Amino acid sequence: MASSGKFTSLIDTLASEHEDLLPEMARLADEAMSPLAVLKAAIDRAAPKLNGPLDEHILNEDRVLFPAYASAGGDSGVLALFAEEHREILSLRDRLTAAVEDGGEADEIRSLVAQLTDILSEHMGREDEMLFPAMREAL
Repeated sequence: MASSGKFTSLIDTLASEHEDLLPEMARLADEAMSPLAVLKAAIDRAAPKLNGPLDEHILNEDRVLFPAYASAGGDSGVLALFAEEHREILSLRDRLTAAVEDGGEADEIRSLVAQLTDILSEHMGREDEMLFPAMREAL
């Protein structure tokens, strides 16, 4: 079944947001071993994309796209995995924000940056390569 315009537009928007966020995650990952002041500046530069826009992005997937795909016969197990990763991504983001705000140890901040950038990059890559094409076909 061809994608309805509503879902095609939403998938296009989400894919575009990935294209915008992936380079930011790569820059942040590159700074993970920089002096802490440099790393914190990189975190501050990434923060506007990691806060409100990321929350909205995940809500659009979890509350709009995933239920529509499941209703169209999409694999609910795969969707559950992606939804669980969303929770992990938001948790890591929140832990990173708290560590920076509370003057956390450099090793903790570096570890959280590495974990967050890794999971976000892998997650978005799998959505772009596997999930979104399957959704385009099903919706």
